[in-house]
Amino acid sequence: MDRSAEQQKLVDFIVTARGTEEHLKAVISGREPSKWLQKYTQKSSMSSSKKSSSFVPVYFKDDKHQKTAQSHLYPSWIG
Repeated sequence: MDRSAEQQKLVDFIVTARGTEEHLKAVISGREPSKWLQKYTQKSSMSSSKKSSSFVPVYFKDDKHQKTAQSHLYPSWIG
């Protein structure tokens, strides 16, 4: 399976199956720990640039996949 097909499966899991929504809400609200988020926010706070720790980078090679996932996840992050 090529990378684009793998990423499409991930996007389908995020958007269609809503497989990450409850986990992300729990991590963002602090009800569930995340080692990855903790490492990211530590790096952001130590960085000299003005990064916002409320935004976590999502890496998709295909812009369409990234936009689809972000447009679905963003309301969960702020709601």
